[in-house]
Amino acid sequence: MDYLALFNSILSFIIALYGEPSFPRKIVDIIFEFISRFVVDTFCKSLENSIFRIIDNAESKQELKYKIRECINLHCNVFENFSTEKKRFQLLKNKGLQEPEPFGIRKTFTEIIRENKTVFVESSVFGYCLPLTHSLKYFLEIPGLALIIINNVKKLSVESNVICNVMQGKFWKKNVINDAINTYILPLFVYYDDIEVGNALGSHSGTNKFGVTYVSIACLPANIASLLDSIIFSTIVRSEDMKQCTNVSIFRKLITELNFLRDTGITITVDNVLTVFKFQTVLIVGDNLGLNAIYGMVESFKANCYCRICTADSFECSQFCTENKKLLRTQGNYCSDVMRGKTNETGLKEQCVFNQLRNYHFVVNKSVDFMHDVLEGVCIYVIRAILNDLIFESKLFTLEYLNLRIKEFVSYSDDTNQPPPIALNRLKGKLNLKFSAAEMLYLTRYLGVIIGDKIPRDNEHWKMYIYLRKIVDILMSPRIVDAHVTTLTKLIEKLNSLYLHFYKALKPKFHFLTHYPAIIDSFGPCVHYWTMRYESRHREVKANAVTSNSNINLLKTIALKQALKMCKTFDTFENKCHAVLFQPNDCRSNDLYSKVTVNGSEYKIGSFIVVSVEEPDFRFGEIIEIKKLLSTYETKDGVDKTESKVQFTVVIYEETYFDNHFMVYVVEKTGENKIVNCDNIPSMPPVVALKKNQNHCIIPRYIL
Repeated sequence: MDYLALFNSILSFIIALYGEPSFPRKIVDIIFEFISRFVVDTFCKSLENSIFRIIDNAESKQELKYKIRECINLHCNVFENFSTEKKRFQLLKNKGLQEPEPFGIRKTFTEIIRENKTVFVESSVFGYCLPLTHSLKYFLEIPGLALIIINNVKKLSVESNVICNVMQGKFWKKNVINDAINTYILPLFVYYDDIEVGNALGSHSGTNKFGVTYVSIACLPANIASLLDSIIFSTIVRSEDMKQCTNVSIFRKLITELNFLRDTGITITVDNVLTVFKFQTVLIVGDNLGLNAIYGMVESFKANCYCRICTADSFECSQFCTENKKLLRTQGNYCSDVMRGKTNETGLKEQCVFNQLRNYHFVVNKSVDFMHDVLEGVCIYVIRAILNDLIFESKLFTLEYLNLRIKEFVSYSDDTNQPPPIALNRLKGKLNLKFSAAEMLYLTRYLGVIIGDKIPRDNEHWKMYIYLRKIVDILMSPRIVDAHVTTLTKLIEKLNSLYLHFYKALKPKFHFLTHYPAIIDSFGPCVHYWTMRYESRHREVKANAVTSNSNINLLKTIALKQALKMCKTFDTFENKCHAVLFQPNDCRSNDLYSKVTVNGSEYKIGSFIVVSVEEPDFRFGEIIEIKKLLSTYETKDGVDKTESKVQFTVVIYEETYFDNHFMVYVVEKTGENKIVNCDNIPSMPPVVALKKNQNHCIIPRYIL
């Protein structure tokens, strides 16, 4: 085949890919990139090297021709090993592929016609799972990952006066003790949620609604924890089946696996040493509706006793501005309430199935969801109330002016979650603001600088915004100190009291907020177990369903695709574990770059970073140079490895004062240049800088 024929053949292949209706253009790019990389970097080089060896060793032309033909046939036939899906799956099992296992959840009777008679045949209804023992074993056997986790666990154990992980919280320190040699107990988060694929408003809405469970290791370093591939798929069942089954039948297999992981664990080799990893289930996370359902509680906020954490009735919840410790659920009163069986008074429908987990109890291992409680709850209510007063009561500006300010502000920020214009009926009518959690976070974070100059400093409604903003800054922080917990408690009381003063009753999510300080004290920053990252993981599951041409046994189809996805994770995850990522296209000259990604955050020329948080004044820096540093170290195996480091040259800005009205640090340029190693930056990611009233202002993404 000459070059032109080869070129046309490739063109026909591209046309066929683009013509496949189930392939988005993005998928065509990925397939072509994979194939071209394989052909150029692997196949052709292998063929070339084999031919050169034959030429060097051949004794005659006849032998040369024979061996070259034999070599070409060998390379051409290599695809025969992958010719059927059965062969491919058999090969992938060596790479960690585990086909989904069915587990029975209930019996049903199906009506069929047999010999002209209608008969009912018993059949089983199944859910599907990917065994966690297998998935976690292969995950930890990803080259270098287990050692990274061990080093991070050791680092967390020596840090004091700060909580940045669940392992540093009061629950872990009190309840998890490990004295065994070469054994590590790792915290595990379990996430449950319902998802719907297809058109949620169509004629088949509800028929393809599934309950999915994921797990994640809760002590991964930040750069790895931020990757969706670190969230491991576990089980999937039809939501309709869950309504007709008990939680015991749905979660029996999962609980058995989690207990095995706690008692026995998995054994792998780390640095030539047999090492046991056990897993303690610390929290089961999800939204309030999902958690109440699987915990055996009422699933409505209109119920008399709807709170998972305390026994306050609905009226008390609407009036309490702080947590009432006397009403907290305990193991004692929980058992009594279950035995009473009075759901209207207790909010409990059944014993929580997850109490069967080792070292876990419903009333001790309490989780909250910052995304739904605050960003899609309290923030919506407070911001709507504030804007209603400022626009329609105080008449300080118009809705059109506010929308214009929001639109203009995007030019100051690299944040891509700018909210859409606010509609009049979302403020004046019964409808709430319709923003995503990310959009609401954007508006809450920046509302002070967007519209603060139009508001008097003594405005009582604006005080609610200041309290809310400070609360969000603490809850968004990945590192918490004792003072933050105390401050958070006081801020929540002030916010709730002021809202109660204006509107006479607190909504349920204001009540949930009162429990946050104690839970953060026990389990660490809530941003580590909020549901936003897990919900991002749903996109892959939904894509698995949408790209399937058949709804027959869709559960197995999705589970199998997730198994194949996990196989890919085992094969490629090592390359994603690097905290520092430089792209060749961003190289300006030699070792200088225009931008770099560190722990998932992008830094570029012109970005502002926090340089120092030492009292009395904070120091910030504008990046004017990004330099790549290479450090070489020797592993225990005697292998030299090279690691990329980042060095910034910044222009220093010093804090002049903190403006509580706008919620910004007002800073002044010093003219001093400073070299800063990225490892020493006290706050990630970059902060937002802008000019306000001729002043340079800095807006951190969370409390410093």
